Amino acid sequence: MRKKAFILLLIIIVINLVATSAYSSYLTYNVTVEAFFDDYNHIVVDSLNVKYKTNVSLMENCDLDFTNYEFKYWLIDDYIVSQDMNYEIEITKNTKATAIYKPSDKIVVVFVDDNNYVLQVAYFDSGDTFEQDDYYDERLLSKVGYRFSDWYLNDEVFEASVLTSDIIIKAAYKPLDKRNPYRLVVFGGNIPSGQSYYPFGQIVTIVADDDPIDKEFIYWVDEFGNIVSPSRRFRFMIINDIRLTAVFGDVGSRVEEPFININVVTSVIEAKKISYVNQFYFPLNSNFQFIEVGMLMLKTNENVDINLLEFDSSFRVKDPRVVRGSALSISPYNEFLMSKVNVEIDDIWYGRSYIIYEEVGIIKVKYSLIMIKVKEISGGKEIL
Repeated sequence: MRKKAFILLLIIIVINLVATSAYSSYLTYNVTVEAFFDDYNHIVVDSLNVKYKTNVSLMENCDLDFTNYEFKYWLIDDYIVSQDMNYEIEITKNTKATAIYKPSDKIVVVFVDDNNYVLQVAYFDSGDTFEQDDYYDERLLSKVGYRFSDWYLNDEVFEASVLTSDIIIKAAYKPLDKRNPYRLVVFGGNIPSGQSYYPFGQIVTIVADDDPIDKEFIYWVDEFGNIVSPSRRFRFMIINDIRLTAVFGDVGSRVEEPFININVVTSVIEAKKISYVNQFYFPLNSNFQFIEVGMLMLKTNENVDINLLEFDSSFRVKDPRVVRGSALSISPYNEFLMSKVNVEIDDIWYGRSYIIYEEVGIIKVKYSLIMIKVKEISGGKEIL
């Protein structure tokens, strides 16, 4: 009999800063360690606070020893990084480490997406049969601009098979529309991969430069001046050409609070469908509790004031024509996709994203700083 267990996504707390021009050596990061070891999804959590660039031996610091269980993998932020139980890591950001164990008499199958993010962990008895259709979950496998095609093992389609050993299988996708790579340009920071061009849907990371004297990193802005993230180390999905600039301000001017932004996919043609990619930042600490993220959308040919796409004091939409949608799934880099289907030619849709949270007992909401107006046209989309 097959039993499935799922990796739990944790949003890790934000770094604590010391207001000084050379404060890098004072940064303290949170390292959360989980043990994921049986069919019942038991989680053992240990939490460490370590200084910037400290080398941490995860097994030394956390006693994760289970009789009759076998260690298999270390995951860092839900990506497989090592099969060495004594793996060490240099801490440069808040980090979640997960130790994957398996019962000695079981087979473990790890499912990853095409960016090697762990989607699911499942345990089987030796001799069980794997069927592709049993492991298709649209919420886990949805990817804007692509459709899921197959699970792959060692670059070959992994179809109905008798399981005899532990394996890692990867999701493969087919693009809905083939386009040239998109260009990423960064000012005031760097791209660790060293690449400037990426295919649609690629997850990329950029890192702001070290702080100038008496300054600190505040946020990233795009070429239109829109704030896109207050995260120094920013991960996001490439959906178009983009230029990003790191903005630095006076020490102490940075404010840690929830933030959300919105973008729309125009580079991939999906008939009768408008897709928005939203990304949020949430500094989990004792003052903030996450509640919900989503979008407000309105179809109209009228000019719309941005304030119409907000809630009233009771968190109801201000206009009955406004459609509200909350995100059912959120990526490991805090992005979520919202789509409006059955869009007809010449339809005009306004969209704005929101995040609802609790701050010291008070329910609050923040919205994307902009709303996006999109018109469905023959052969694509037009941003108005």
